[in-house]
Amino acid sequence: MRDFSVSPLFRAIALGLVLFTGACSGDETADSNCPVTGKTSCSYPGVKSSLYEPSQVIKERSCVDAEVQPSDIIEDCEWGSMCFQDPEINNGEATCHRSIDASQSSSPYYNFGCSQFSMWMRTPTGLEMDCRCRDVGDGQGGTGGTGNAMADPNNTDITMGARPGGPIMNCAQMGPQEDQPWPIQYGTGPSFNAWKQQNSSGASWFSGAVDPTSREMYAIIKWTSPQNVKSATVVAWNLDTKDRRVISGLHPQEGAFGSGYESPQPNNRTPLQPLTGANVLRIGPDKMIYTYGGGTGESTDDQREIVKIDPATGERTLVWKAQNEDTGVLTDTFGQCLRPNASLFPKTVGLNAQAFEVGPDGKYYMGFRGVREGDGIIEISADGKTCSFLSNWGGIGHNQGGGVSAPPLPDRGAGPMLQFPVQGLLFHDGVVYGVSNSDLFSFDAATGDRALVSYAGATYGGMGFSNMFWDSTRNVIWAVGTVASYVGTIVDPTTGRRESIYGDSGMEDYGDDAILKSDYGTPQSVGIGTLLSNGHSINYGGVVLDPADPNIVYAVLKSGGLMKMELSTFNNYVYSW
Repeated sequence: MRDFSVSPLFRAIALGLVLFTGACSGDETADSNCPVTGKTSCSYPGVKSSLYEPSQVIKERSCVDAEVQPSDIIEDCEWGSMCFQDPEINNGEATCHRSIDASQSSSPYYNFGCSQFSMWMRTPTGLEMDCRCRDVGDGQGGTGGTGNAMADPNNTDITMGARPGGPIMNCAQMGPQEDQPWPIQYGTGPSFNAWKQQNSSGASWFSGAVDPTSREMYAIIKWTSPQNVKSATVVAWNLDTKDRRVISGLHPQEGAFGSGYESPQPNNRTPLQPLTGANVLRIGPDKMIYTYGGGTGESTDDQREIVKIDPATGERTLVWKAQNEDTGVLTDTFGQCLRPNASLFPKTVGLNAQAFEVGPDGKYYMGFRGVREGDGIIEISADGKTCSFLSNWGGIGHNQGGGVSAPPLPDRGAGPMLQFPVQGLLFHDGVVYGVSNSDLFSFDAATGDRALVSYAGATYGGMGFSNMFWDSTRNVIWAVGTVASYVGTIVDPTTGRRESIYGDSGMEDYGDDAILKSDYGTPQSVGIGTLLSNGHSINYGGVVLDPADPNIVYAVLKSGGLMKMELSTFNNYVYSW
């Protein structure tokens, strides 16, 4: 560690200047005209606002521009910190300070804080590194445009390009992260960047769930290659160790994981493959993972299926499959909710993509839409044997011509008739919530009654749907994930108020009553020089809260890296790669 103590020569010169100019003495008893005030202030023998130049906490004297005396020096600030004085810190007294909390002193990036702007220093991050001011350059001498970087100029071991003061890999743009070796390994296990590296067509990350006991986060990626069409793979991250593992499905480099049930590719084509079209996963009450897939996993489809996956072994078991003309009669095996049909072959209602939930008693809920059947939500028993309509409306039935017709389904549930399909489902406290064209609706699980919970035109508009979960700390619903990079919303189901999860802009409208409030005191966002302001995106919503700390969010980046974000500061970085 660099020694910032004042040398004997410096002390002698300073003392000589004081005596020569007749300025205040460093000893208050020797010159009562220039006493100490009892307060502290900062002195910068080096360059002000630098973490790597000398700075000192000193006694404040009553004389204007008093020379610093050796006896005035209270503390020399250590390498990577600087003297900082602000009314909001240390009761307004000067202190040696960092933008990274002292709890992270063992982090290799502890000396890579921020200092140019006082807002970083006023709001230290509790994460192991600070990406809020980071130079996110390419590692070859170029910069990525966010600037304002502070980086240990002596360190050549842990930065990109192994150059002193180089950018931190975890804060960098996607390209350098993919193309250069990581100086420090962030987690062990297969790389989840592999799907993007092999240019898998349409590779997208969907959904997310976390097991609070094992502290593993699960997510699912759906992808296409020359051999596999719309295949999916379920993976996991350990939130404590950062380690990665493939639970079930295919990895481009590591091969197959798990065993058991395989499904046909879209349009019932062979060869069979794991988890065709799967893009939603849920953790059931039995701690098993349940995926919702079949067909392409897009739009409305009659090839849907539910597959149970053992998170320990990756074994796959088919627990429900929709009935259609191509798969034959399945009613003896699985319960079906059929569309009105005057033709020969019974067929399931058209099931919406990404509209799936597992209730606390193991029942399954799915959204449907079609001209004949209308719109609604079905409920399937935990054993997959029975299906019933929870809520439905519209639909015209089926007239094949020649007097042969099938009447429309009887409506169930009172309330508004939704104009757009239901996407995304969440079961909480006896109510099923679903998103329809950025509006949030509720469906009573007992009666099917419908109600508008939050309307996009009256409040924050953006709302995701591919991943929804209940936040028991804030008593709100998280609805995240659409094709837009950052669309995600927190919704208060009592008031209908919604706020973005990528900033605390709600403070502009609600002040201290805002749902999400950072430590800055004024509205800020992830666009303040962080990873998410530098070309990264979260894709279709693999987002979870840390079960032990609601201030921490984990999200799957389009690159396959796992991001960690601190809501109190919006500081974020790649946590596992």
